[in-house]
Amino acid sequence: MITSWRIEREARPEHLAELLGFIEAACRAADVSEDVAFAVRLASEEACTNVIKHAYPHHASGSICLHILRESTRIVVTVRDHGSRFHPEDVPVPTVNAFVEERELGGLGWHLIQRVMDEVHHEYDTTNGNTLTLVKRISTLASSLEHDMDISVEQCPAATIVRITGSVDGITAEALLTALQAQVNDGNVRLVGDLTGVSYTSSAGLRSLLATVKLARQKGGDFRLAGAVPAVHRVLELSGFTSIIKMYDAVDDAVASFDT
Repeated sequence: MITSWRIEREARPEHLAELLGFIEAACRAADVSEDVAFAVRLASEEACTNVIKHAYPHHASGSICLHILRESTRIVVTVRDHGSRFHPEDVPVPTVNAFVEERELGGLGWHLIQRVMDEVHHEYDTTNGNTLTLVKRISTLASSLEHDMDISVEQCPAATIVRITGSVDGITAEALLTALQAQVNDGNVRLVGDLTGVSYTSSAGLRSLLATVKLARQKGGDFRLAGAVPAVHRVLELSGFTSIIKMYDAVDDAVASFDT
């Protein structure tokens, strides 16, 4: 059985939430496993964000069309725009093994798309514009994606724990960055990010984490992470963050590390 879903909107930042909601609803309706839904959402968000930011220069108006097809053995995502021609070969390869001070705050989207999807194809012609096709092989266990996020703060003698729950994506990442930087600017430079409740993160979330690490270390502290679930840990690993940010299985271990 083949089922498909389609949405077309103007490629503007205020439509990203609706596009993410569409992706989540399609994954639930497609009845795919959580790891497949995670990959489809991640790649789709990165592709949509790239179109919104880069396809139509100088604030020109233009559309983004997102089509999700559920076949018996795979999910096929097609992202189409009529903006400037995209040249995948010109996208810089991120230096995922660089020291934290050398890391740019961004540039991970295309890298993540290629790593989490089984097939990635791009075509361009003057009639159809840019067509990006993403393929993910599937299994059939229901997905439970969402894009809400909550933040709570606990002050401990050794460090400040920032507990994050929900989804860290293009909608919520700015709020996370604001909350984290507020802690550092208030003098709480020894931070532990509790990721136990984080179900999803995209490159937008990674930018918030990296910016906080840089700021905390500039002020003589550090930002350490704990409790990342396997899917989130995989994104951190693919992006080289596991080598530049200290990570722990348990929050208590991360807090105790500041005393050693």
